[in-house]
Amino acid sequence: MLERATTQLIRTNAVILTVLLILAVVSFPTLAASPWFGGDWESSLRGVKTDGDWEWDPRTELTLQASLRDSNVRFFADVSGWIEQRGEDWYSDADVNRLYVRMFLPKVDLTLGKQQINWGTGRAWSPSDIFNPPDALNPDRQRNGVTAALLTISHGPLAYTSMVLAEDPKSDDLAMGMRYHGYTDGIDWSVFLATRKQNPILGGDLAMDLAGLGVHSELTYEPDFPYDDGGRLLWLMGSDYSWAKGKLVWMGEYLYDSTGAKDPKDYKWWRPGVLANATLGRHSLFNQLTYAYDDFNSVSVHLLSNLVDDSQALTLSHTSILDTHLQWDIQATYFLGDPGTEYGSHADIMVGTGITYKF
Repeated sequence: MLERATTQLIRTNAVILTVLLILAVVSFPTLAASPWFGGDWESSLRGVKTDGDWEWDPRTELTLQASLRDSNVRFFADVSGWIEQRGEDWYSDADVNRLYVRMFLPKVDLTLGKQQINWGTGRAWSPSDIFNPPDALNPDRQRNGVTAALLTISHGPLAYTSMVLAEDPKSDDLAMGMRYHGYTDGIDWSVFLATRKQNPILGGDLAMDLAGLGVHSELTYEPDFPYDDGGRLLWLMGSDYSWAKGKLVWMGEYLYDSTGAKDPKDYKWWRPGVLANATLGRHSLFNQLTYAYDDFNSVSVHLLSNLVDDSQALTLSHTSILDTHLQWDIQATYFLGDPGTEYGSHADIMVGTGITYKF
């Protein structure tokens, strides 16, 4: 099955990338009038402490981006290559993060290729985001795209329908979805129907502002969830608020997973590697506080909490913009909890620092 899935994925990507190349060549005479090139080069060092021992891994990564556009067509490419030391061995690889052609037609946009399709409103978790789910331990991480065809039909300034046919990296089936987004009396909202691994998923989300307090919520239900006879219900509730003219920002989110364990002894450790948006415990909490103490420097702290086993992951970070093109980041994550808990079973500490040159 793995060989068949790999072969199908390679063939699917090859066909789509060939179509993109043809479209880019055909469109190039008009697109070349407005080319853009950029990217960044990052050198970083990460340290992991486990059972009192440290392991340090240096890494350097080059990302290149290019965009060609006229009034009706846009071609965008985002590729990266990296080299990294792990222990005594060196590894290198390259990846296509995004590569797509977008065609702007009257009332309709069509995007073909590897792209980001971010549904939902959540930051640490996003039950509605079945294509590009976030990483709760690092919600600021750039998410790679998925190979997909996306059709967006406009119904007005803030109302549109999205239809997606995309690869599912975790199976040999295609994922499909249809989403309607609207805006009513200050409320952004959407509803969707999707299939993943041939199982239907229904859901929706909303976001609004209540006297300066941002509120967002998501709800999804998978009736034929293969690992639970009662289906799977995910509910996210979040809010955010800012002070000092936006310099101090707080965000909090609560996630309920009906298939999460109510007791740590019922944990199924294979689940997070198999399921998107998976949590071990039934109840999880995320809090983040960010303070920009001037125009070039900011500090952030975010805390992930498993409310079932009382384990936490505490992350402290600092970002400095050294000049127009240069940025320095430093981050440390502390995993707190007893052995056998979700975050207590990670490494003791993870630290990292990196310099990024943007061009």
